[in-house]
Amino acid sequence: MKKSLEALEKDSPFQERADMMIHILDAIAYNICMETKLLVRNRKIKNVTNPIMKASLVATAVAGLAGLIVVAPNGLAALDMLAKQVDKKNERKKRTREQLKNSGYFSIEDCGDGRYAIKLTSKGEQAASNVLYDDYELPKGVKWDGKWRLFMFDIAERHKYLRDLLTNKVSELGLLKIQNSVYVYPYSLDDFTKNLQTVYPEAMQYVMCVEAEKIQGQEQLVKKFVNSGVL
Repeated sequence: MKKSLEALEKDSPFQERADMMIHILDAIAYNICMETKLLVRNRKIKNVTNPIMKASLVATAVAGLAGLIVVAPNGLAALDMLAKQVDKKNERKKRTREQLKNSGYFSIEDCGDGRYAIKLTSKGEQAASNVLYDDYELPKGVKWDGKWRLFMFDIAERHKYLRDLLTNKVSELGLLKIQNSVYVYPYSLDDFTKNLQTVYPEAMQYVMCVEAEKIQGQEQLVKKFVNSGVL
């Protein structure tokens, strides 16, 4: 005879299995939630394609916390100065200024004595980080110290988006795959991992970077990097 629901609820093994299933479902739901937050946060800021806007973001980001200091008669003119720094021709001065003003990426502080500090808003910081990440290029053709940099990651299938993102990015940068999710490059990856930390901090828990003096098959790797123009 089949057990009643009440009897099953009192069945210890059944209850243990039920509790385990609830725990597993909670874990799956949490992972989906975290993955969704990752996607939403990094897609919330639109990709910047305008060359002048990109250059303005990078120039302001490089200036640091103090901001990009310019001398101008007023705040709007300060944006003109920023546009002029990144676009020497500055053929569309008024339009460029309006784009910078309305982007929400920049704030202007009056420092006195006709000086203004152009800084990034939180939205601007994220946009600048995305630009620096998307446009980043690894060193090429410089003196090599003979060491290898291994970039490794182990990401589960449930985080396929993040795994594919990293796979595509390291391949785009010119790293060579030597095993599944293990890539190698002759120059430092420090700046790349810093950019990755800023744009996709969740990825860092799955990533490991190792520096090695020698690796198996390095003669062939040297040839490949020489042929590709890296070395």
